[in-house]
Amino acid sequence: GKLYGRGSVDMKSGTCSSVLAAWIIKELGLPLKGDVQLTVVCDEEICGDRGICYLLKEGYVKKEHENDMGI
Repeated sequence: GKLYGRGSVDMKSGTCSSVLAAWIIKELGLPLKGDVQLTVVCDEEICGDRGICYLLKEGYVKKEHENDMGI
């Protein structure tokens, strides 16, 4: 019933806020200049091979439009 370890409590509210923001943008049908792709990954602190680097390498995340951005 307990969770221990690095990353077990950080960024939960930030991740939830990002998910809700993306959902609200979609629900309201707000016009955007580019695409929004929400990713939640591990290895963000060391840029390891199981996080965003994996998604980039495998082509899951790519810049298709000039205005596409990632945060």
